[in-house]
Order: sequence, then structure tokens, then C-alpha cells
Amino acid sequence: MSESQQRLICRLAFVIVCLLPTMFVVWTIFSPGRTARWESRFQDGLGLNAKIESVTTPLPGIIELHQVSLSDFQAGHLLDLADIKLADTPQGTRCIVSELTINAEELGLFLQRINSLLEKKTECKKFRVRFDRINVVHENADTKRILSQKLEDCVLDCQETATEKKILLDFKLSAATANDCQLAIIVDQTKDKSQVKWIFKTKGAAVPCWIVSGWIEQMALLGDDCTFSGEATGGYLAGKPFAQVKGTFVNLDLSRLVQQSFPHELTGLATIEVDKCLITEQGIVKADGKFSTQQEGLIGPTLLAAAKQYLSMRTPQDLPIGTVSYGMIEFEFETRSKTEIREDVETRVMEIAIRGDKSGTLILDSYGIPMLSQSGLEYLPIGNLLQTLLPNGQQQALANPQCRQVLALFPSDSHIR
Repeated sequence: MSESQQRLICRLAFVIVCLLPTMFVVWTIFSPGRTARWESRFQDGLGLNAKIESVTTPLPGIIELHQVSLSDFQAGHLLDLADIKLADTPQGTRCIVSELTINAEELGLFLQRINSLLEKKTECKKFRVRFDRINVVHENADTKRILSQKLEDCVLDCQETATEKKILLDFKLSAATANDCQLAIIVDQTKDKSQVKWIFKTKGAAVPCWIVSGWIEQMALLGDDCTFSGEATGGYLAGKPFAQVKGTFVNLDLSRLVQQSFPHELTGLATIEVDKCLITEQGIVKADGKFSTQQEGLIGPTLLAAAKQYLSMRTPQDLPIGTVSYGMIEFEFETRSKTEIREDVETRVMEIAIRGDKSGTLILDSYGIPMLSQSGLEYLPIGNLLQTLLPNGQQQALANPQCRQVLALFPSDSHIR
């Protein structure tokens, strides 16, 4: 064989063994079809429209998706993920997301979509996702204040057995926080239709309530700085929705909750310690705990007068003409269900007891003199509390969307007419 033929064979071998595979890999990495296939996977798996800038394979078995944006066909844009790195390992699929940014409204829609998908009997392969950082943002429509919360060291694990799927999301509110908050999603697959249960534990951390305002709109009424620490559970029991809460709300904005929802004046910050709160499809059916203000504030005469009339409270002989300062508001509350016969039909009625200190005092003025005290009656229908908040009836509620959000938390048969 001549030297020229040998050179030709070497060149041909180089093209076949080295150049063509390299060109194929480059074409596979950067071809539009590869990006489109991954976009289709998001649509098939999550039902979401995905836009991916590029797909690369830096090493065998590792795939990187760059500048991923997810949107809902009806709701529009949901979230942006900077870069996603995927790898198949003997322990299952591993995924690293460099950064995720989502606003509170979009987070609510995304959680609703996840809940809908988990209700279906779909396969959930074992996988782990690590987020370097999740940025949750929210703009207060009234104050135009931009709120932001970073979730650090986020790890998402998915496990599946024959009877249940379990998804765990652990995260810290800051890198310095000792304990992880945890969101557990447990799917019971033994029923004809999968039943989803959500369990959220803050483990001592104070989580801003506005983060979930896109899913639970009433959380926005608590104020921008209100936080929750404790445990919340939600899902379905015997096919009907329920939620249960035990924990503490701090920095509740009374001006936001009361003044913007009802025709009364009340300012200041408060703490609510919830021993037990049970919510069903009917609304709040059980609520026990303690309410206390964190600082002095202002209270209007209409609220004192309504409490005297509908809650059988005692007030000073002469009610103030205008808004006055209070030094402290503190009371315990407890609810119960009572059976009544209405038109020969047995009906369950929700009642509430509001208890002050040992002397029965609920509100002290700025000099420590009682402004509102118990008169001796224990339990009253929950409708009396709503009547206190809305002394002129439902007409006021129809004109105020925030008021309607509060009323939606109570059973319909307790609403005032």
C-alpha cells in the first residue's frame, strides 16, 4: 500500500471515528428539535407551556436546560428557572436548579396545578431536586410595596410505594436558620381517585403569610409583615376538603384586617395563638386560641357599641364620642357546635365564647382603666360576632370584597342577613 493510500485511510478513519460523532453530538445538543422535545416533556408532565433557550450535554448522562420559563395556557406566566441540570444516578434522577423566581400569585396557581396533577393516578419516579435559591416576590396592590422572601438550601424529594406517593420540600428562610421548614405532600393511591394531603411545618421559623396569598386570598388581609409559625394541614377527608391549623400569627395588622374590611376603626399589631382551627367546605367549624395586641392603638366608638349590643359586653356608662387610645386588648376564644331544632329539623349551630382576664376585662384604655368587659354570658351564636363586625347587615359586605373574603370563612348559616 502506497504512502498516499495510507494517509487517505487514516483521514477517512478520523472522519468516521472522531469527526462525525463530534458533529453529531454538537448537532444533537444545539438542534432546535432537542429543545422542542424538552418543552413537550414539560407540557406532557405538568400541563404547562415551556420556553427553553437552549439544551446542552456537558458530560455523558448530564443534561442542562438553560433559561427555562413556564406558563399556564389560561393564567399566563408562572415562573422562571435560570438553569436546570439533570443527571440519572443509581439513586434515581437528580436535578439542580440554580435559581427560581416566582411571585405569590403565580405560586398559588402553580400549587393548584400540582394538586390537580397529583389527584390523578400518574407515575411518580424517584427523584431529587436541589434549588440553590427560590425567590418569592409580591406587590401589595394597595401600598405598591414590593415584598420579597428568599428560600435557601431547598431540596425536593419524591418517593413512591404501592399505596402512596410522598413529595417533601425542605428549605430555610435564611442560610443562618438552624431548622428547615418542610412541606410534605402525601398522596393516598388506595382509593379510586388519589387523595392529596398537604402538611406544612415551620419548625420554629416565622414564615411570611403573604407567600401563600395567591392560593389562600385571606392571608393578604393579615398585613404585609404578619408571619406564621406552627403546623398547617390540608387536603380531603372522605372526599371533602378540610384544613387544620395550630400555631401563632404575629404582627397581624388590625388596620388592614378591620378598618379595610368593616365599618369600624381599630389600629395596632396583634398576636393570635391558635390552639386548634378546623376548616371544612362549610367554613371554620372550630377555633380555639388567644388574641392579644402587641402595642397600643386606636379604637372607634362604633366597635365598642356593637360589642355591647351583640356580644352582651359591658362598657363605660358613657361611650367615647370619637376615636380613643387603648392600652391593651387581650382575650381567649373558644367555639363549639350546639344542636338546635329549627322547624322540626335538627341543626348544628356554631357558638363562640370570648373570655377576658380574671375580672372579665378584654380592653384597657391607655391609663389601664377597663373599656370593655364580659357581662356574664358564656356562649353566643357566631352570627352575633359577625353582627358586631357588620352592624348594618349584608349590604355592607356586598360592597366590600375584603369583607366578603372574611365572611367566606364562616358557615353560611351563621351569616347575618
